[in-house]
Amino acid sequence: MAAMRVWLPSRLRGSTAGSSALEFALFYGLLLATVMLGAHVALLYNANLTVADAADAALEELTRRGGSVDSASSVAHFISRDAPVTDFEMESWESIGSGAQKRVFVRVKAKSPELIPGLPNAVTHVVSGAAEQFITEQGRLT
Repeated sequence: MAAMRVWLPSRLRGSTAGSSALEFALFYGLLLATVMLGAHVALLYNANLTVADAADAALEELTRRGGSVDSASSVAHFISRDAPVTDFEMESWESIGSGAQKRVFVRVKAKSPELIPGLPNAVTHVVSGAAEQFITEQGRLT
């Protein structure tokens, strides 16, 4: 094959000048997209961990410590104070029940920073737990 190239005129021979720059230009877009997607997934994962921790802390405040919804919301916001999340919101409600059947539900929602427009960046975490109740001296449940 090399002997055949020798007999071709120079204008018909393939030149390798600039091939590295062309290969880099073609590869660069794919490389940049991969790095940006990896960073987006990492931020989404971090936001998911933060929201899960905030929901668990709010549930603990509501069930084990007998706190109010406002104190549980404060705890959830405190957990997420240093995390790169936006639109942080906590909702909580108690299902109707009595005694051992009473359960508390907490839902926490937030958004991670948006690196690539159009990709989902909202995370939601829902946790539930049994509401601890104590019998007072008067024999009533609290």
